[in-house]
Amino acid sequence: MASTLGYLTILRIGLGGSTAGIVVLALAGTQNLTFLIGGTLLLGITYAGMANIMLNGLGVVLSPADNPGFLPGMNAASFGLGAGLSFAIMPAIQANAGTGAAGYATAMLVGAGITIAALLMSLLIPRPTEAGVEVIKS
Repeated sequence: MASTLGYLTILRIGLGGSTAGIVVLALAGTQNLTFLIGGTLLLGITYAGMANIMLNGLGVVLSPADNPGFLPGMNAASFGLGAGLSFAIMPAIQANAGTGAAGYATAMLVGAGITIAALLMSLLIPRPTEAGVEVIKS
């Protein structure tokens, strides 16, 4: 799909779908098994299968020629930092928002807000113009 629609388009579709999956899990995932399974599948496909893979691909094609591992390395480090912070922030939000499903939903909706922020930040990523094309320099 990326070769047809473009890396950035698939990244943004993945982030939009991830946001939808998080919202489904937040609002209906605790009350209905079908929504829990559907939201989890949507989130897995759109985040792991689309957004994360496209971000890594963009890191490869947008890295400077003299340092090709720079952006993929930054992506990996940022992922680790974000995952670590989420273990500190989300339980605090959940605990302060109330017990049970209300706290869970609030924490998940904050996560959806962060994912929307990531989608907006993706608008700042430059469009790869030479992806997959061998550039011959004279």
